[in-house]
Amino acid sequence: SLLICFAYGGYDGAMMAMGEARNPRRDAPFALLQAMVFLALLYTAVQLVVDATLADPASSPRVLVEAARTIFGPWGGALLAAGAVISIAGFLGANFLNAPRLGFALTEYRDLPSIFGRIHPAFRTPYVAILSFAFLVLVLAVYGSFEWSATLSAVSRLFVYGSTCIALLVLRRRRPGESRFTLPGGPLFPLLGIAFCLLLMSRMGRTDALLLVVVASLATIHWAMVRRAA
Repeated sequence: SLLICFAYGGYDGAMMAMGEARNPRRDAPFALLQAMVFLALLYTAVQLVVDATLADPASSPRVLVEAARTIFGPWGGALLAAGAVISIAGFLGANFLNAPRLGFALTEYRDLPSIFGRIHPAFRTPYVAILSFAFLVLVLAVYGSFEWSATLSAVSRLFVYGSTCIALLVLRRRRPGESRFTLPGGPLFPLLGIAFCLLLMSRMGRTDALLLVVVASLATIHWAMVRRAA
């Protein structure tokens, strides 16, 4: 279940660049809903094709490659593998564009040390934030398995998604009428989102839960120190 959450996540990273968009209040909600519907249709279609092509998909270590070979022959598997490499490169490229922006933005109100907000004199980019993120990606890629890294990513996303749902409930109560995008049902959707996040988090392993608790504790201590300094 957590790995499925990882597969559906990531499109929300585009929100980190919305400060440079012309009209994010109008465009961002529609774009997010479009992305969710597209992903649901795409993954459902892939699953139907795999089930129709392979007799026992669970026994194959590379399900999509085997399905492509069955449909298109030997070159189909190679083509799909090349597509996977391109997809991974695009995924990393998008993250190198988005994640350092987050670290850079957090320095504005001293939520991170000011060193992460340093701008390169020639390229005008937050190079410390970019290099720090690249180093973390390298460490996780070298010392962690794909399944472990994907599970950790999914768990952290669920934490962010659940927090966003809680924030939505609070902001709608404190600032009624300010939102330009609303769905019928009031607090039903954020409550369902919180319940779904808690349900998936309950599927964590002990190591994943321990790591999440450690990271959340360090983040809480850091937040308390920053708030006291402010």
